[in-house]
Amino acid sequence: MIPFGFGTRSCVGRRIAETQIYLAAIQVLQRFWLKKSDKFDIRPSVRTQLTPGPELPVMFVER
Repeated sequence: MIPFGFGTRSCVGRRIAETQIYLAAIQVLQRFWLKKSDKFDIRPSVRTQLTPGPELPVMFVER
């Protein structure tokens, strides 16, 4: 990931931060079902990368 830099001057805590991000994502996915909301249409917008738009049409439903 670019925020951590690269090469010899990259962030020392990169691996720890990435591991924490992955663990948090796993915990969310274990506790919730992710479903597409019927209220929103996905309209892609292009900035520096392709994004789904200003609102992400996803509902978190408890398991």
